[in-house]
This record gives sequence, structure tokens and C-alpha cells, in this order.
Amino acid sequence: MADQVILLADASKFGVQAFTRVADLNQIHSIITDNRISSDTLSQLKERSISIRTV
Repeated sequence: MADQVILLADASKFGVQAFTRVADLNQIHSIITDNRISSDTLSQLKERSISIRTV
């Protein structure tokens, strides 16, 4: 029911299969992650119009 969904996850969480799912990528508006995220993953997320902030 939120206007915006923001995912906070470290870079090690991308590209792996997990036991549970938080949300589909089409439900996420922004992601905050560390700067170890791969450039390939960044490109894929930006293609989906997801805003990315690295810290």
C-alpha cells in the first residue's frame, strides 16, 4: 500500500537464489546498496527504471 518501495540490501544479495522472496522487482522503486554491486547488475536494474543509490 506504499507509494514507494525502497529495498535496502548489500551487494552480496544480488544474483543469488534465496529461500524467500521480499518482492518482485517490478514492485521496487529504489534500491540502496553498497558500492560492490556489479556493473552488470546495475545496468539490469536501471533498465527496469529502478533508482539505485550506492553507499
